[in-house]
Amino acid sequence: MSTDSAVSTEARDAAYDLAVVLADTEFISAHRYSEWGMLGAPSIEEDIALSSVIQDELGHGRAAYKAAADLGETSVDDLLYERSVDEWRSPTVLDSQLDNWAEIVASLAVLDYATVLVYENLQNSSVDELSGIAEKVLQEESQHIQHGHVWLGVFADESEGEYPKEELQAALDSFVPQVAQWLGRNDGNDVLLEAGVFERSNEQMREEFLSDISSLLESHGYDVPDVDLEWDEWDDQSRRPSPPESTFEETVDEVTGRQHRYLAG
Repeated sequence: MSTDSAVSTEARDAAYDLAVVLADTEFISAHRYSEWGMLGAPSIEEDIALSSVIQDELGHGRAAYKAAADLGETSVDDLLYERSVDEWRSPTVLDSQLDNWAEIVASLAVLDYATVLVYENLQNSSVDELSGIAEKVLQEESQHIQHGHVWLGVFADESEGEYPKEELQAALDSFVPQVAQWLGRNDGNDVLLEAGVFERSNEQMREEFLSDISSLLESHGYDVPDVDLEWDEWDDQSRRPSPPESTFEETVDEVTGRQHRYLAG
């Protein structure tokens, strides 16, 4: 695959930044889900379903790392093993372990939906490295979202005492605002838009995200969380207000296995 020769160096750099964000998001998502798989899922059937989600996320992450490596003229190994903890670009909502099954559901229903909106805007991208991975990701992520929607209904069912609705409401109160911000400042992807790398603005994506999520939550009787966006410390490259804390290094070590790689020489 090759990038349109008309794409500027600035746009190619911005496409690289986006590819790294997507790769880290998918890779860390898989890790957060794996911390529950085969241990904390509500049933064997759910263990199996979550294992499938984890495999999908790892595959998406690997594809996005390959795209980033090609765009940045680096290697997947360097992206995985050589970056310091403050260079990782996964969403703030994944900086720590997901505390309960409700947070898994919120991630599937909310974060995966936002990811789909981003990939939808890359299907006709002028950067082949990104458009080439969009179709497969969209097919699989859509299944993750539907799975999350089913569980929204389970938690909303008052007869299901095992799954308290207020637990999922708390998870949604955390995920919705952070993911809405993860979609970026309104003018934060102007370079991508002008170069045809992206089809819609961050503002348009966020409006669709908030409209659809609000309708979904209201249909199940959940409160729609307030979204108060602050951009003072925001970094467009990483789509974060600040780098991950140093404690995130343990997560990076676990998800990459890099400490074992170094021991192996």
